[in-house]
Amino acid sequence: GHVMALIGFTGQIKGTCTLSMPHDTARNMVGRLLSMELSVEDPIAVDGLSELVNMIAGSAKADLSRVAKETIELSLPVVIRGTDYTVESPSQSRWLEIPFESDMGAFEIRISFERVA
Repeated sequence: GHVMALIGFTGQIKGTCTLSMPHDTARNMVGRLLSMELSVEDPIAVDGLSELVNMIAGSAKADLSRVAKETIELSLPVVIRGTDYTVESPSQSRWLEIPFESDMGAFEIRISFERVA
């Protein structure tokens, strides 16, 4: 299984930030964040994944707001679990995908955005 946490950017620049990983990595990350053992299905784990993507997107939001010279807002995070899903962005979007390896497991951060005219 896989888990993905998504959060959207809105404003002069719009797009998404996603944090994607296997269930084991999610359990390890959230467990370390909260100093407790959880299953990925636990509602507290979903909140932990939401907070992780919120922290990553919040950092990107600060940089994008400086570039756009306008405040960029964040949507509420969404967590998706499973193996059969597709996440697509508008065709004019630019995206960046960064894979990571850690002692907690592998994960990817994906940021896609487009400038609003």
